[in-house]
Amino acid sequence: MAITEDARHRLYRRLEEVLGNEEATTLMEQLGHVSWTELATKRDLDLLRLDLDRVAVASKRDIDQALEAQTNRLRYEFEHGLRLQALALFAANSTVAGLLIAAATLV
Repeated sequence: MAITEDARHRLYRRLEEVLGNEEATTLMEQLGHVSWTELATKRDLDLLRLDLDRVAVASKRDIDQALEAQTNRLRYEFEHGLRLQALALFAANSTVAGLLIAAATLV
């Protein structure tokens, strides 16, 4: 239901009787020309809060999953690099040992 100018005027007159001219004017100016259907209710705010809570939980879950995936990828790369270095060190040591054995048999 749209609020008519007549209804707003009656409200203003009643507020004027109860609050006085200045206070009634201040209150009516704060109300603006908004229909009652455009005002948010406590239920609207509660539903919005629930929606925001759901978004926060989903966002936290997505961030946690992304961090876990990134951590697992970095762990894999680190372990893979460490294995390659160990293999290269073993190959280098085997080469040096082979050269020492070959040198020892030539002497």
